[in-house]
Amino acid sequence: LGSTTRLGAVIMSANRALPRPLGLAVAVALIATSTSAFGVPKKCDVCPPEGTAVNRRSLLGTFAGAAGTAALAIGAPGPAGAEFIGGPPMIREWPGLEYLVPIFEMDGSLSVLETQLGKGPRGVALSSALVERFFRGGLVSNRNIYRGVCVLYAQEIQYDDPDRGRVREHRAAFLDDCDMTIGGMEAMKKPLRKLADEGAEEASPEVLAALSNAREGVRRFLSRAPPGEVDRLMAWFKAVKAADADRNGKVEGEELKSLSEDDVRVYKAVSDLLG
Repeated sequence: LGSTTRLGAVIMSANRALPRPLGLAVAVALIATSTSAFGVPKKCDVCPPEGTAVNRRSLLGTFAGAAGTAALAIGAPGPAGAEFIGGPPMIREWPGLEYLVPIFEMDGSLSVLETQLGKGPRGVALSSALVERFFRGGLVSNRNIYRGVCVLYAQEIQYDDPDRGRVREHRAAFLDDCDMTIGGMEAMKKPLRKLADEGAEEASPEVLAALSNAREGVRRFLSRAPPGEVDRLMAWFKAVKAADADRNGKVEGEELKSLSEDDVRVYKAVSDLLG
């Protein structure tokens, strides 16, 4: 893993946060994905470039420096002026759009899981295997990679707020949503494995409720992003899909010229972030 890997340090401390209250939900329509966070190909109307799936090896080698959940703590709460009390934190700068791509894509992975659960015994068995795969891999599991990206997004928010306690709570809320998704996945493992072993025709209410919670966590996370970010993501996926003229999952060479300057920036930033 390496002590100089930023995301590696995040993953090593990814299990330290305690559960916290959850925020408000928002509906998200995912119009894209190539390879899901579970590592299975999916049909899509708008596909992101190759490499936007959470790739454990490239992702672990991306960052230099040290970071982790503990870095979210800003210090003791500071006094806030009366005009700031009770409102949302003042934010100077939000993270780049590229940080939301794997979070956005996770909802598509959960959509695939939901579809498979309705395809009889074979679909139930595949769904169980997908959930098991999400947690497999120990320190570099997709579970830890996903949470590491959540932590990085929260860390990249630049605040201009005198109330440090409010800043801490705002950052922690993103991890609450992330943990809600991971918790929903965890809650599915045992009952889904049992259903698969029994050759069940469909998912049980317990499994469907856990899946709903997992998707809710993703949507709550995205709801905390700046207004219009989800629309920007969908527009970006559409632009990348249109630019991929040879449909090889990559935008390169002359194809890049059909993207706007900002779309190219995001495309390259996603590649740098996820490999």
